[in-house]
Amino acid sequence: MEQPKPLGLVVVAAGGVPARATANMVDPTMRVAAQSFTVQAHPGNTGLIYVRMGAQGDDRVVLRHTIGIIAVPVSATQGPFPQLSFSKPVGSAGFNMASIYIDAGVNGNGAIVTCVEG
Repeated sequence: MEQPKPLGLVVVAAGGVPARATANMVDPTMRVAAQSFTVQAHPGNTGLIYVRMGAQGDDRVVLRHTIGIIAVPVSATQGPFPQLSFSKPVGSAGFNMASIYIDAGVNGNGAIVTCVEG
């Protein structure tokens, strides 16, 4: 089984302006093929986190592309912290992580993203 690849903490500077899940990579637009990925709320969040998938050739990422919403953590110091996992185990390269976006209801909130490449 493949080991998860950490994409790191993705911080949304301004709520409503999504950040790519690959924002911490040298080239955030480069394709990262993944069989599955997990998005976990950052412990210090004070608002909702939205997981969005960009349409082919569409980086505008509108609300209709939301594939998950993560709740505010109950505690900033005690886990487990809310998370969502997505998978396409049949066939490799099911997701392009450069097409996954993280948005926040509160400026400066973020999420920890990991994926299993494939």
